[in-house]
Amino acid sequence: MCAALALSMLAGCNASVEEETSSSASLATTAATTTSEADSTTTSASTASTSSSAVNFENIASSELYQAYYFLLFMVKEGHRLPDGFGDLEYDECSSEENQFVVCDVDGDGVDEVVLEWCACEPESHCTYVFEYETDTDEWNLELQTAGTAEFYDNGICEAYYIDPAGLYSSYSPYLIYSYSPETDTFESCGSVSALEKIACDEQGVDFPTSYDTDSAGVVFTIDYEGYSSDYYNLSEYLDFIGELQGEYLPTPYMPLIDENLESEFRDR
Repeated sequence: MCAALALSMLAGCNASVEEETSSSASLATTAATTTSEADSTTTSASTASTSSSAVNFENIASSELYQAYYFLLFMVKEGHRLPDGFGDLEYDECSSEENQFVVCDVDGDGVDEVVLEWCACEPESHCTYVFEYETDTDEWNLELQTAGTAEFYDNGICEAYYIDPAGLYSSYSPYLIYSYSPETDTFESCGSVSALEKIACDEQGVDFPTSYDTDSAGVVFTIDYEGYSSDYYNLSEYLDFIGELQGEYLPTPYMPLIDENLESEFRDR
């Protein structure tokens, strides 16, 4: 996949990030406002549910770090908002329960981050965010904002798999590549991978670059990464590439973003 397509995918996943940090005080204020707004526009049954969430919002977690993460996820669930400076989230009520989260250390710095997979929008606009709360400065750090669903490895590599709006010519999902930088405390974009399969190309009338399929696997890959050209690579060459790229896979047991999971995840932490 060319770099231009990667950039267009990133541009479509959310409004641009204007600031790198945001205070938890602003987050808590916005969340309280969101709760108030919900109270004024729902039925009595819904209001009772929202009020219950508001009580949990203030008492659910004991540590500053996990309380901040609960604040953030509560605001996302109730108001479809990120902390101040990071924009609002595209929202489609019909798919809201598909949103997921996990709290774990995905960058290897010894501190848990909160990973949000936002699916309440068109499939092409699905996004993943990684936030870390800096308890010493009372600020939020957005480590990653990317299209698609992210997978993490213990060497700091992240692969974000997305839906290609240009068409599906392979059963291999295209993905963007990021590498965690301790200096910037962010996942920095460093490449992308896409594939073409002969069967899919033939079905859709797209020319398949047979001359590059030297191992006759019926698939070739475009690898945009340091040390690799824009030419196609066969399956064996691709497998060698990911063998060098990936470390050990980090499990990220995502949970649906619902009240029950928020309480079970953060209670007494």
